[in-house]
Amino acid sequence: MGHLTPRTYHSLQRRLDQAPQGAPASETLSRILEVFFTEEEAQVVSLLPLDIFTLDQAARLLRKSNTETKTVLDTLADKGLLVDLAAGSTQAYGTPFTFAGFFEFSLMRLDERFDKRLLSELYYQYFNGDDAFVRTIFNLEP
Repeated sequence: MGHLTPRTYHSLQRRLDQAPQGAPASETLSRILEVFFTEEEAQVVSLLPLDIFTLDQAARLLRKSNTETKTVLDTLADKGLLVDLAAGSTQAYGTPFTFAGFFEFSLMRLDERFDKRLLSELYYQYFNGDDAFVRTIFNLEP
């Protein structure tokens, strides 16, 4: 990529790209991630497992207290960027896929937390202008 992207957003993109669905790098994806995540949140999610994890596991990975970690994870879940689950007394979280995941969660929100018009335009560009995502999701050769 020929543009400058903060390292944390690049790390987040690489992490999301490891998921089965992928998240190929593009300038448009970088802009989408910057709308969703603060730099601190991007750094946190880039360190989290791609599957279900507990609060204790996340706290160890992030090297933070459970209280600090829970605050960050709950904020991300409230924004629709993580899924929060309760299994009995155990609090667990998961990183949703990009498409059929947090892309949609952001547009389904009733609050005005995200600029839906901007995100819709960016999604359209990512899906239609940057064909790497479509090739990846449908497992098509470049």
